[in-house]
Amino acid sequence: DDVLTALALGPSNAQPFHDVRPRPSAADRDVYDCLRIEPRTVDGVALACSRSLVEAAMSLARLEQCGWISGVDGWFECVGAPLR
Repeated sequence: DDVLTALALGPSNAQPFHDVRPRPSAADRDVYDCLRIEPRTVDGVALACSRSLVEAAMSLARLEQCGWISGVDGWFECVGAPLR
């Protein structure tokens, strides 16, 4: 017998991936899509998405809290499996 099948790791036992992160709102989705193109700073997101700095910062905070993006040293980028 196949070792993977014996360990119940064969393709017949594969479970479909289910992302448990809450889906972003439509407004936050625009910011997420902007970050899929390239990492950006808060002001870069505000300019690219035609938002105020406060609106951009709030969207970034919500997306980061839900696990869709990560911010390091002032730069934000998408993380994990892409939103589909």
